[in-house]
Amino acid sequence: MQSICSVMECIKNYLYESPMQGHDSVSNTDGEQAPGLINLLPEELVLTIFENAKTSLPAFASVNKFWKQITVKDEFYIRMFSPAFATRAFGKTDLTTHFEIDLGPEIVPRLSLKEYKDVVEGRCLLTYFPKEIPVVDESGVVRLEPPRVKYIGGLVKKPIFGHATSFDPGSWKEAINKEREIKGGEWAITYKKPIGHGKNFADQLVAVRKQGEGIDIAEFERTVYAVFMHYVKTGERCFPGDQVWIRFKEKTGVYRVACGFGPSGLHVTRNCGSGYDGIAVALARKSIGT
Repeated sequence: MQSICSVMECIKNYLYESPMQGHDSVSNTDGEQAPGLINLLPEELVLTIFENAKTSLPAFASVNKFWKQITVKDEFYIRMFSPAFATRAFGKTDLTTHFEIDLGPEIVPRLSLKEYKDVVEGRCLLTYFPKEIPVVDESGVVRLEPPRVKYIGGLVKKPIFGHATSFDPGSWKEAINKEREIKGGEWAITYKKPIGHGKNFADQLVAVRKQGEGIDIAEFERTVYAVFMHYVKTGERCFPGDQVWIRFKEKTGVYRVACGFGPSGLHVTRNCGSGYDGIAVALARKSIGT
C-alpha cells in the first residue's frame, strides 16, 4: 500500500499543477508562484496529514504560508506531540494519574524539531516542574510547598499508580534537606546521556558550554524530580549508580552534590572527585517555551 507520505506528495503535486480560477497563488518550495488550490484543503485534513506523515516539520511548513501558520497553533502541537507526550513526558496529567494531584489543565510545551526527536526517541526526560505541590505534614494538614527534594522523596514512596521508590537509605541527608531557591511552573529537558566522564569540574563546564544555547548543567532539584517521576511512570532508572554518577553545581557546605540511581533508590552523596571515571555531568534545558 502506498504510504500516506507518497499519497500526500501526489496530492500536493496535483494541486500545484491544477490551476483554479479565482484563488490567490502562493510560492512553492522553489520560490515559484503556485496556484492557491492547495490552500483549499481543510485545516482538519492538514492536521491529519501532519499527524500521520513521517517527515520533517520544516518540510511541511515550507509547502505554503497556510500550512506554516498551522504548525504554530496549539492544536498542531497537541496532536503531533500527544503520542510521545503520553509515554515519554511527565506533566500535570501524570501528577493526577500517579499521585491524584490536580494542578489544572496541561500546558503544552513548544519544542524545536531536534528536541521533539530527542523526546520521541527517548534520549531525554521532558518534565513539567510545578511551582507548588500539596504536602501533608505530620498532623495531617495539607499545605502547598515548592517541589523541594525532601518533599519529592516522600511523595514517590507511595504513588497510587506506578513504581514506588525513594532515596537510598545511605543518602546524604543534609543535601536532601537543604532548602534552595526554586523556580517552577515550566517544562525542562534533562538529557539521559551525561558528558565529561572523569574530567575535573572546570573542564566539564567548558564541555557543557559547547553544547549550544540554552543548555547547561542539570540542576540538582530538577534532576531529582525528573528522575524520580520518570521512574514512577516507566520503571527506568536514569543515571544508574553502578555505571555513572552525576554531579551538580549545587553544594552543601564545601562539598558538591552528586547522585546515582541504584536498586535501593536514588543515592545522593558528596562529590566523588575528578579522578573517578564514572563521575560526569548531566545536560539540561531549564525552560521550554509554552
